[in-house]
Amino acid sequence: MPSHWYYAHDGVKTGPYSGHQLRELADSGGILRTDTVWKEGVDRGVPASKVEHLFPRLLLPADDPSPPLGVGLVGAEAPPAVAPLAPVLGAPPAAVAPRDPPARKGLAVAGRGAVIVSQDGVNVRFKKTCTTCGYAEPSWQTAPIKNGTTRVHFFCRKCRKSREVEIRGSLC
Repeated sequence: MPSHWYYAHDGVKTGPYSGHQLRELADSGGILRTDTVWKEGVDRGVPASKVEHLFPRLLLPADDPSPPLGVGLVGAEAPPAVAPLAPVLGAPPAAVAPRDPPARKGLAVAGRGAVIVSQDGVNVRFKKTCTTCGYAEPSWQTAPIKNGTTRVHFFCRKCRKSREVEIRGSLC
């Protein structure tokens, strides 16, 4: 059974259209990204920019942080696994694949002049201490865990000299 699609531009509702016809309208500029699009049987629509495979992926604005809602055109040139209309109907969204690969977990080891307070595999929190007089800074600092040695300088208030702190990190 083919799906019927509708869209509204400036308050004027038009349709029904097949998935192919809707895609052709979008390609020709008949449907704008700000127009409302919905599928037959759905009470409320979504902005056309949120419908997967309606507009070419390369033309999506880079500053739009919201991912597509998983609404796809049936019968249009879409991949076989298209998410259902659950997000439009108010049901909880299906699991969305992460956009960035997960950060690699790492381990930090205190080097010269450092005392590790905590670490989460991505960042390390540490306190700086003077290796000459033993003065410890009351506050801690955060640094990303990277392969190799991270060096940070601080001013020892007791010795009145600049000191170096080292954190050795390794990524798994």
